[in-house]
Amino acid sequence: MHQNGFTNITGYDEGGWSPICFAAMKGDPVVISALIDKGASPNDQTQQSKIMAHMPKKMTVLGLATCFRNLEAMRVLIDANADVNGRDERGDGALHWACVSDNHQGARLLLEAGADPFMLAGPGASPFATACSTGSVSTAKEMLQVPGVHLKDCFFWCLMFHGGSLDMISMLLDAKADVNEQYYTTLDNPAMWAVMKMYGVKHLLSPSRLTYVAYNHQGATPLMFSIMNGHFEASCALVKWGADLELCNGRGKTAADLAKEILAPADLIETLEGPSMHGKEDPIDPIRNDDPDAMVSTFM
Repeated sequence: MHQNGFTNITGYDEGGWSPICFAAMKGDPVVISALIDKGASPNDQTQQSKIMAHMPKKMTVLGLATCFRNLEAMRVLIDANADVNGRDERGDGALHWACVSDNHQGARLLLEAGADPFMLAGPGASPFATACSTGSVSTAKEMLQVPGVHLKDCFFWCLMFHGGSLDMISMLLDAKADVNEQYYTTLDNPAMWAVMKMYGVKHLLSPSRLTYVAYNHQGATPLMFSIMNGHFEASCALVKWGADLELCNGRGKTAADLAKEILAPADLIETLEGPSMHGKEDPIDPIRNDDPDAMVSTFM
């Protein structure tokens, strides 16, 4: 401990981490137990953020152990009465971090210890929404076992952020998520409403991919979100699963309109426009991918 610059059990280094924070990250239950016996708090928190690691300030030691999938460390902390619903500066609890890291065993452990499956963090994200947004398929499945956890808006969280993998899309479709659900931000989620409103207005002044999505998000379907965010393989899967190509978002645009605006792959645009636009009897196979680079291209 002294070799790492610490002068006492409860002190912090220049980065705002205490000895028990490092022990939780490393996953050493023996050291964690010893530190608690010597006076370290099982509810200790980091004092500074680590931006490059996407770790906010005040991340709990239980959140750290959970994020790094250290189950034995989690058990020691929970047995020492760590607050399973403790929050960091961003509002995330340990259960959110289980969902970020796809730690489904950790999620189960936290739920059994009384973690709140409906706690909201950041822009109104529940743990299940967090699992969808980070592509954490195993933990999303775990969260769906909790009574009261529902599929509403799951495709929005999945396709608006980083969860648009084929595995996640397939899991949600198998769980009977609505392939044609249209998403609307309302004041029921004031944080997300404010973010979308701000970036939607910004689109008129300084357009970018983010502002484009915000400007067109009201009434958008899963297919539309997959297109706007460049999840083109997901787009193909959604078409195959029966996405309605005629639906319009709040600005009167179809999925094909959006695809053409962002210069999506030509094969995808052709599929979305249907055979009547190209004089073909059948649309192309939406899952065919002769050009892998084209299917993962995006616009800036």
